[in-house]
Amino acid sequence: MTTAMKPSSLDAAVQDAIAALLKATTCSASECETHKVIAVQGWATSAQNIECLATYLVGLLASTISRTLEVRAHITTSMSDRLEILRSVEQIVGSAAAPLTDDHKQDQRNPWIAEGLWHLYFFLAARNAALHPAGSVLALDFPHVAAKDHGLDVLAIYRDGAQFGLAIVECKAYEANPNKAINDAVKTFKQVDNGKHDARIRQFVATVRTALPPTEQAQVSASLWKDLRSYVPNPHYDQSKKPMNWTNKRTSFASLAVPAARVIVMPHAINQFATFFDDVAIAMMKIAQNANV
Repeated sequence: MTTAMKPSSLDAAVQDAIAALLKATTCSASECETHKVIAVQGWATSAQNIECLATYLVGLLASTISRTLEVRAHITTSMSDRLEILRSVEQIVGSAAAPLTDDHKQDQRNPWIAEGLWHLYFFLAARNAALHPAGSVLALDFPHVAAKDHGLDVLAIYRDGAQFGLAIVECKAYEANPNKAINDAVKTFKQVDNGKHDARIRQFVATVRTALPPTEQAQVSASLWKDLRSYVPNPHYDQSKKPMNWTNKRTSFASLAVPAARVIVMPHAINQFATFFDDVAIAMMKIAQNANV
């Protein structure tokens, strides 16, 4: 795979990246009294994989991935579309002319990348069921288009036997404080329990239902998340600075309105946290610049 691509081939580059990451990505599952754990390995172990991650993220910004998990081009070879890709990436990762401050990286860039990576993870899970044991992934909501956007991070509709459910993912990129990431995620999940996010979730479910095959539309309840949902805290952290045993009991999960089997911690344990996010950002910019040639 190469970063030298034309805008019209971005969808093909995203497809290539997905194929490579499907081969590279594995997970290991464990559980304890209060939750389950799925640890991801393999997808950030080489420069080529970093480039694949970045390609998918640029594809997200170019609206290449649909809610129903299709990859298709929404850009042309026009100069305006090329510039749009570049501007979208620069708004997230900065540029040589307007580099990001460390605070901006920490508060905006890294969280956006983390969210995009877990959109990717659930996209991969739709093609490899082992990555999401709770059920087969059918649809994903669009990620935030800007680093400052707020709200639920990743929403995924999945099938569990004859039922359809909703996975709600909260991504937190705290280099040396994964425990805070868990606590902040729990606060959001409690808001879901209390109905604060019902309008946004209902909008997503309604939009996806119309795009599903007619046989599945009838099976997808407009309020499916009230019957079956899973919570996915997704801490991104530097494991050299804060080693974690994710199978330790976490009493904060007991306050959530879902059983322990549907609280699934998906930690992203990173070596050299700052370098990882910088490398992904640099690769995104190279892809955008080459698309602008």
